[in-house]
Amino acid sequence: MEQSTSRSRVEKLVGAINEKYNLTSPDVFYGDPRVSDWPLMNNLTGVLSIVFLYLLMVKQGPAFMAKRSPMNVTHMLVVYNLALVILSLYMCIEMVILAVKSNQSILCHPVNTENTEIGLREAKVAWWYFFSKIVELLDTAFFIARKKNNQLSFLHIYHHSSMVVVCWYVAKYLPGGEKLYSGSFNCLVHVFMYTYYGLSAMGPHLHKYIWWKRYLTQFQIRSQSDHLKMETSTLRSRVENLFGYINEKYNLTPPDVFYGDPRVSDWPFMNNLTGILSIVFLYLLMVKLGPAFMAKRSPMNVTHLLVAYNFAMVIWSFCMCLELVIVLAKSNQSLLCRPVKTDIEIGLREARLGWWCFMSKIAELLDTVFFIVRKKNNQLSFLHVYHHSSMVLICWYFIKYLPGGEKLYNGGINSFVHVIMYTYYGLSAMGPHYQKYIWWKRYLTQFQICQFVCISLRCIGTFFYGPCGYPKWTNVGTLLYVFSNLLLFLNFYIKSYKSKSIQSSHSASKSTAKKSE
Repeated sequence: MEQSTSRSRVEKLVGAINEKYNLTSPDVFYGDPRVSDWPLMNNLTGVLSIVFLYLLMVKQGPAFMAKRSPMNVTHMLVVYNLALVILSLYMCIEMVILAVKSNQSILCHPVNTENTEIGLREAKVAWWYFFSKIVELLDTAFFIARKKNNQLSFLHIYHHSSMVVVCWYVAKYLPGGEKLYSGSFNCLVHVFMYTYYGLSAMGPHLHKYIWWKRYLTQFQIRSQSDHLKMETSTLRSRVENLFGYINEKYNLTPPDVFYGDPRVSDWPFMNNLTGILSIVFLYLLMVKLGPAFMAKRSPMNVTHLLVAYNFAMVIWSFCMCLELVIVLAKSNQSLLCRPVKTDIEIGLREARLGWWCFMSKIAELLDTVFFIVRKKNNQLSFLHVYHHSSMVLICWYFIKYLPGGEKLYNGGINSFVHVIMYTYYGLSAMGPHYQKYIWWKRYLTQFQICQFVCISLRCIGTFFYGPCGYPKWTNVGTLLYVFSNLLLFLNFYIKSYKSKSIQSSHSASKSTAKKSE
């Protein structure tokens, strides 16, 4: 019952969006009826079967040819490339003619769904374009037959297989329209590309005429760039309208903070995403190049700096945790329903607290710096890098658009965990004589795992709680992110402690057996 109700709502939403913003022409929303009886246009089964057989050929073909001599397919290859030159040239000319005859803007060319000459010609050339992508799968077959397995790159396979499915979708649902322009660019490139391949296949004596291979690749890149610019300019206004409509209708984000909370817009890093993306990029670059830089150098002695850093983080986390308790007590809000306050003093305190929490995530990137300079590269796990880099971006988003509200509770739980965590790191950095006081490392990891469980349960609770002015989709997003961290921490815990416990028990049983002997 719930599934049928949810499905009905989704269909109504998609239909309303489609009708209001013309995302898909209404009469082709379920497939253009003019192409329904054309080859491979009835449903997706045929196309998916072709792609499946193609990928199977890619997988099994090289093994089949492993103990066989390369096939001599020179004449067939020349004919094939020449045929694709002719087909690409025909489609390019036809698309240009139709674009001119339709008298439409280059940035706004709707699909002509009428049974007029122009409309049918657009649909036909779209179908031929789709069919050419199936024919082009033979590129791979010739590579395999000639044992040119080095050409079977991910780029080659991804491009050829995905283009078949994408072009099928366009030919079935949106044959013609704006895609004529991008198709004409691609066909023009293919005229040159298959001319090059044809001349190359004719033998070494023609290689002096194909010195322009480098420029062919540049031409392909330029065509993709021009296509991207055109698609971006066409799509941008539609996406803005779409998000505006969904936000207005379903209250995904409070209207006054849809483009960023104005209270935080002039705070450091809050103006736009450029600064924070630069920090994350430099962080990942450091993770990549730092260990190589330190490879032939001695580990740095940063004990005093490390102790000061960890206890500074303890104080920072404790202050945020304490401030959260004060804010929660003063706001008098429900645990499961806490909207963002944008107009009172307590709301500003919430925003400031959120910003300091975000800044703490930037400061915590120094954890990784200390690992690298001390040559503790075994600590640079995927869990560590993923958690630190992603938290910076997620916290930036919430402070920019939703500072305060329900996510304060998650921040409070995390800050409390960090008080204990950085206390452990600080004591550990003070030297071996303090090791006897930090026997509880295993329980620290368990505490971190409990943190993710608590946040997950709260996200589920607030999602099913009644409407309270805070976007529900954030609970879904938070839940997915927290769940990914939970899995990674569980994996770390099992490898670090459970595996060692099993190994210790096995060793103990072996030593007992030897003594009894």
